[in-house]
Amino acid sequence: MARFSVVFFSIILAIASVEAADPPPVSAYGQLPNVQSMVISPNGERIAFIAGNTKEERSVLIISLTGEAPNRIPLNGERGVGVQWLSDDRISVVVYKYTERPGGERATFNDVRRLIMNVDGTKSIEVSPAVGPSNLLPDDPDNVILVAGTIKLDERARSSTELYQRTDIYKFNVNTGKAKRLHAGREGTSGWVLYPDGEPALRLDADFDTDLGDALNLRAKRTTLYAKSGNGWKRILDFSVDPDDDNFITPAGFREGEKDPYAIGRWNDSDKIGLYKIAMDTGEITGPMFEPERYDLGGALIDPYTKYMIGYSWTEGVSKRVIWDEELNDIRRQIENSFPDVEIGISSWDRARQRFIISVSGGPVAQNYYLFDRASGALQLIAKAYPNVPDEWVNQVSYVEYEARDGTPITAYLTLPRDRAPENLPLIVHPHGGPEARDNPGFDWWPQFLASRGYAVIQPQFRHSDGFGRAFAKLGYGKWGQEMQTDLSDAIDFLAAEGVANPERVCIFGWSYGGYAALAGATITPEDYKCAVAGAPVSDLPRMLRWVDNYHGSNSGSADYWNRAIGSRYSSEDDLKTYSPARRVDQVRAPIMLIHGDIDLIVPIEQSEIMADALEEAGKPYEFVRLEGENHNILVGETRIEMMEALERFVLEHNPPD
Repeated sequence: MARFSVVFFSIILAIASVEAADPPPVSAYGQLPNVQSMVISPNGERIAFIAGNTKEERSVLIISLTGEAPNRIPLNGERGVGVQWLSDDRISVVVYKYTERPGGERATFNDVRRLIMNVDGTKSIEVSPAVGPSNLLPDDPDNVILVAGTIKLDERARSSTELYQRTDIYKFNVNTGKAKRLHAGREGTSGWVLYPDGEPALRLDADFDTDLGDALNLRAKRTTLYAKSGNGWKRILDFSVDPDDDNFITPAGFREGEKDPYAIGRWNDSDKIGLYKIAMDTGEITGPMFEPERYDLGGALIDPYTKYMIGYSWTEGVSKRVIWDEELNDIRRQIENSFPDVEIGISSWDRARQRFIISVSGGPVAQNYYLFDRASGALQLIAKAYPNVPDEWVNQVSYVEYEARDGTPITAYLTLPRDRAPENLPLIVHPHGGPEARDNPGFDWWPQFLASRGYAVIQPQFRHSDGFGRAFAKLGYGKWGQEMQTDLSDAIDFLAAEGVANPERVCIFGWSYGGYAALAGATITPEDYKCAVAGAPVSDLPRMLRWVDNYHGSNSGSADYWNRAIGSRYSSEDDLKTYSPARRVDQVRAPIMLIHGDIDLIVPIEQSEIMADALEEAGKPYEFVRLEGENHNILVGETRIEMMEALERFVLEHNPPD
């Protein structure tokens, strides 16, 4: 094992040495994580992952644990999404890149590629990106069971309709790319639950509105769950799918030895997402078997080899798990004893459960990956996702709670600079995107970077955030620029009252919805902030809604969500204009920085251009940073660093920490 460790670090990672006395450079945080999608082979002899920071360096790396030389498979400038093992010698790699549609619109779905190849990169075949390997067959390493859209498996999808209208079950040969259909769905079959041998147990069918245009945005009207019964199928559950109906149920899988599957959902008007069971015979739903007191259940834990459900997880201030599998529970306890007070994930293991890939994030480390050998008990560092952020520069993160002005409890993550007393600090308010999303525990590169420059960083889980129950999310419907915004202002008051932050030295920085919140802070609560940095922001609510209608279709699920979230269901267009930052630039007191990728298909760059034009006309101070060739999620290392350098320069100029 020692020889493996030396080879790995000297050839693959080239970890730089950083003086602990000085904060790491911008590039240490802005570069893409040096490790993504790390998985171990079924026989436990190889590890595969995506590595490299720039487009030119991005590769799939295959590391041998038996002394063979590592293999590097270049991705030729494409962006790696993930790696899967299909057998001990064959891997599946998903990559994508942007190209331009006819007419100038940019898209991603028809640029996704799935490649299947040997571990040395040879004998590569390309199959549809819709091919998602489901069940590995221990006695048949040449084949896997997969669920895929009904398209030719050796061709790229030409439209989203081909990918989403129906899914079938195939036996797929990983060497030739040829497939044999075993079970056919019907039009609208959107999901299956399989037994470990690949035989279907449950089929989920959706009835779609078929006149909504692009099938990526088809909206289901009803969902029907069928159970396998002899040679046929029996309808066991049928329910409507209505955007205003909060009930839903999604089959998750079977626990070994039990005949009825578990499901994740919100049922019988429960506020929280919980764990349920569905009777295979009658479709009766019982539960919740478990429901967190203040939080939504996150999801099911599934064994990658047996496909049995082995537990479930959710997020409070930290990640929580219940693992039914005692063998895995024992391993997890051993790991937790070695790494107290950090986020631990068992991300991959071999079929014999002898070797495990362990991810460790937060607490005293950035994000590290370890190999745990069960036979020897050895736990060895494999790689660091942020190799140039030394452990001593990881800043303290705590989970705090404060009360909004209307009495609503709000939780938040607070990151404090490691080398300063937590007193009267300059503050960055950092609202998350979504907005029906949430921040999560573990290493977060944005607040860690800002804290390394001397700022306290608060990440409020404002009303409308996900994971705290449906009632809490609904508190934000139609409240953009209103209570959702004052929840951020109340975070400032909370930290000022605690003596942690100086309320006269506050900036706001966010991305996506967080970008809107940054602009709203500068225009709706301008007295709170010395500067605002808005990444990929919405600036004009009515124009954003019209763009969604035009791009996705006015009857699409996307349009429906945006109309509920932004509030056109609850507000007039005049009200929406009132809370549009681009229409309130006369209120601006502090300088604003706009940052936007020029191929953003979630929030078009037009939204930043509208804001820039309004600021220019009003004579207000602003900067506009265009990220060339970048999308909404800033997935290019070079543009991440460009964005971070601009952010650093701007906040240091307008809200210096010293």
